[in-house]
Amino acid sequence: MPPARYQRVDFGEVPGWVEDDHAAAFAAFQLSLQALTTGPQRNLITAGLQSAALLAASDTSTARTFFERNCAPHRVLHDESNGFLTAYYEPVLRGART
Repeated sequence: MPPARYQRVDFGEVPGWVEDDHAAAFAAFQLSLQALTTGPQRNLITAGLQSAALLAASDTSTARTFFERNCAPHRVLHDESNGFLTAYYEPVLRGART
């Protein structure tokens, strides 16, 4: 399978971007950041991004602004009719001992 290519897009082109819960995404990002800043890949996170991510972004507007200033969305392009893309997520599971 040939490698995928990436095309930078505006945030307005990302389906559901405006309606998304950016505060929840920011909270998940901060959890990931803790692991990224202490693990072997810590050199991938810039000091500026790390500092910005430590700020509290409890509301959706502030979190959305953070992502729009510090991240760049890309469209995955592939020559094949079917591509393969994986992603990580943070599941929320309900559980009980009885």
